[in-house]
Amino acid sequence: MGSKKSNDGKKKEKKESDSAGGAEDRRSKNGGKIVTDARFSSLHSDPRFQKVPKHKTKVEIDSRFNRMFHDKSFTSSSAPLDKRGKPKKDRSGNTL
Repeated sequence: MGSKKSNDGKKKEKKESDSAGGAEDRRSKNGGKIVTDARFSSLHSDPRFQKVPKHKTKVEIDSRFNRMFHDKSFTSSSAPLDKRGKPKKDRSGNTL
């Protein structure tokens, strides 16, 4: 059965990754990958791809809505109803 092809003394050559052909990945100090490929070099300097600091992500409340934090009408209700409008069960007594 000579249907199988054999490698008659041929050695397979190992491919070494060259820096120009493929993207090489390294690990940064915090564990993230650093891409060293020249095609993606703008990733490290472009501000669109940088993480936004937490103090810049917070939204400042407009003065029009400032009353919401001080006005008594915005506080939680002590009405005897739940959020669906059904009467709350009276839990004033001890269940022991």
